[in-house]
Amino acid sequence: MTKIKICPGLIILLLLGVFPCKARGIPACGFKDDPLCFHENLRRRAMEGADNRDILEHLHSGFKEHSFDGLLKGSPKGNAGFILLYSAWSLWGQREYRKARDHYLIARNLFQKSGMDSEASFCLYYMAGLASEEEKFPESLKLLAQALEESRSLPAPYLGGLINESLGYALWYMDLLPESAESFLKAADLWGRIDYKTGMVNCLSNLGLLYQELDLPGHAWRSYEIALQHVRNNTLPETKFLLYRNCALFHYRNRNPVPARDYLLKCREFRHCGEDLYILAKSEILEQPDLLSSVDSEFPSINFIRDLLKARFSKKAGEIDAAIRMIRNVIRESQAGNLPRHTREARLFLAEILEEQGYTAEARQLFSDAWNGSGTQAGIDVLLPFSRSAERQLSGLVRCLLRKGETKQARDIIQKAVCLKTSKGKKLLSSLKEHPGLSPENLQFNQVIRSSGLKTNSPEIDPVPADNTASYSVVEIWPDGKEIFIWIDNPSSHHFLSLELDNWIQDTIPMLTSALYSREPFLPPRPPEELSNELYRQLFKPMERLFAGNRLLIIAHKELQSLPFEMLRTDKGRYLLEKYTFSYLPGKHFLNRFREIRGSPALIQPEDFSGRSGAVLELNSLKSLYPDLEILNSLDLKNSLTAGWIHIGSHLRLDRRYWLHSTLTDGKSSKTMADLLKKDMNCTLLSMGVCESANSDLAASPYWMGFSEMLLLNGAETLLTSRWRMDELSANIYTEFFRLCSKGLPMDEALKEARLKYLHPDKFGLPAHASHPFYWAGITYVGQPGSRLPGSGRIESRAVLVPVILWLILAGAFLLRKEFPFRRINFWFRRFPRNQPGS
Repeated sequence: MTKIKICPGLIILLLLGVFPCKARGIPACGFKDDPLCFHENLRRRAMEGADNRDILEHLHSGFKEHSFDGLLKGSPKGNAGFILLYSAWSLWGQREYRKARDHYLIARNLFQKSGMDSEASFCLYYMAGLASEEEKFPESLKLLAQALEESRSLPAPYLGGLINESLGYALWYMDLLPESAESFLKAADLWGRIDYKTGMVNCLSNLGLLYQELDLPGHAWRSYEIALQHVRNNTLPETKFLLYRNCALFHYRNRNPVPARDYLLKCREFRHCGEDLYILAKSEILEQPDLLSSVDSEFPSINFIRDLLKARFSKKAGEIDAAIRMIRNVIRESQAGNLPRHTREARLFLAEILEEQGYTAEARQLFSDAWNGSGTQAGIDVLLPFSRSAERQLSGLVRCLLRKGETKQARDIIQKAVCLKTSKGKKLLSSLKEHPGLSPENLQFNQVIRSSGLKTNSPEIDPVPADNTASYSVVEIWPDGKEIFIWIDNPSSHHFLSLELDNWIQDTIPMLTSALYSREPFLPPRPPEELSNELYRQLFKPMERLFAGNRLLIIAHKELQSLPFEMLRTDKGRYLLEKYTFSYLPGKHFLNRFREIRGSPALIQPEDFSGRSGAVLELNSLKSLYPDLEILNSLDLKNSLTAGWIHIGSHLRLDRRYWLHSTLTDGKSSKTMADLLKKDMNCTLLSMGVCESANSDLAASPYWMGFSEMLLLNGAETLLTSRWRMDELSANIYTEFFRLCSKGLPMDEALKEARLKYLHPDKFGLPAHASHPFYWAGITYVGQPGSRLPGSGRIESRAVLVPVILWLILAGAFLLRKEFPFRRINFWFRRFPRNQPGS
């Protein structure tokens, strides 16, 4: 067989059946061991006239696999089709693409005439592979879509896996990244059904690389970790090569040089599977630009990667003009070759260089074009965190606007992005409600919901009113590496700050909070005081002089979502909770939308949870405070629920790979968060007394603070929610919160007072370790500052007002006695004679 060079996007075609097994020297094998070889053996048996019926019936019953049903029938035309297949493979290896395509087309017609429909679909798959290797991805997408449509009539995991994985590559190169991730996920699921390890490893490896490109390092490494766990001795060398190369690049780009070199060494063993790709990785990781001169591929995509890497080396050496020339050339040639993935990457790289060199106007235009043309905006992505997948475009545009002093325009761009994400959330909720049978798995494998109703350029923006009479400061914070941009709105003043930190914010925040977000069963160590003090000094202290008072509403973006500001420590060692009252919201457009919803309060406490001692105390306490409390013992809501407020006490098992699959435990009938969101929950407050309901540490959700934004969109006006795990000690904050609300305190103040007791545990009979931020810092109020629970404190307030009013009447009568003669007053008293003894 003629040895060929390998295009990075087409290695899968070699792995998944492009060449006959005999050429690869694979012996006879079973379906689970190697379905690719198994398929080839079945074809040879069919050509020899052997009966495959028993073998295929076993696949039907054991794996629901019908990918090979065309081999149940044999005919001279079918055999002629097989001969053409082998001829096409040979032509493909010789780069005779047009002849190979003609042979596949004729073979497909012969298979169709012989009733061998599955083999006809495989021909479409091979033709799509030819188009992809020629980097004609639009043509490949059409052929794969046709093959996918033909294969839907019967369950066909093997064929479906092949098609979806190839779709993933083609969509990737066409810069349709969410759709690409969707296809890879579908392929991985199908490989899992037939337990094909090599296919799973390959899909997960590609997902990891895709997540890297989307600036999602957490998602990327989890994909690589699972892929590494599935590597076996019989895993194909091509698959190992790609996985080790991807892991090496991941670690290098995340500033971990030692593991990067370790994986590069592993990759070297299989460099024959992709010599050019290995050299590119080696040049980048070892920082050896001279190696790039040996890369001269017939595939434009590899040459684009080479030229962009050359441009990075030139920039690092101070040869800015040379770097810019190379990047502009990549932009021109990738546009001419219809490879938008490389066009986008080159444009972003060019914009970042121009920005650094002070060419702000041109950089701004490039960032703006990339933002408005981003494929991540066109659909509702239920898996990929939207704010991260377009972060380079959006952050670059914001920086350019701010460097020109256009602070309002920069904030409006941020608000447009937040509003767009909110629009996607509403569309997703509508989809869940319109299709109640839709499972999280269905959503995961159909994650991109197209909608023409999304406004990508000009979502409605509700500005913060200048006459804010609630007397609180709105603090919106946008982090960007070492820079922090801050907008502060007071009732009568507005300010903008640009701060420079000593360290990168994406490194600082995890160092402060990662232990708190840990899932370890033991109490984590306290956050480093010196780091907390430093972050306070650099980030928070410069803002304090601009606040109108001590009540703050924080709108935090990106990494800062995972930071409870109240746990920062001042220069004097006091927590900010002791000085300020904190509220949080996802964006400005949630301001001034608070409405008080009437109705009896509701406690949802599933049966398996209600038996715990803490749950019993919680129920008794809430019942004594609110006698009209309605108690529901199941999460299975038959209809939408409207209540003054709702408190949910349960367990949450957070799925860190796929947020909608997180489960609220209700015994045998556990409910996913997707199920909960299918019903409206209209209430003034939704209190989530469950662990990690606002977890934003790993960005597992595309929405703000885990589930918080979706719960607000689903009918809750405000939220009480936990960022990390809880135990019964921290759960007492919820009970104390409701007690203080019943006395009339606003919800943000009630939460502050409930948590302050934990800072002085000896005064309030709490164990000494209650002062640890783990117990109190994670419970967060999300909503409008100063809002109250409906009806809370009104009876008490009226009871207090009655004696005050009587006292004022008597005092007024005494002061005005000269104006009104006693006889007139006595006249009025005579109308109501005093009670006589015995009357």
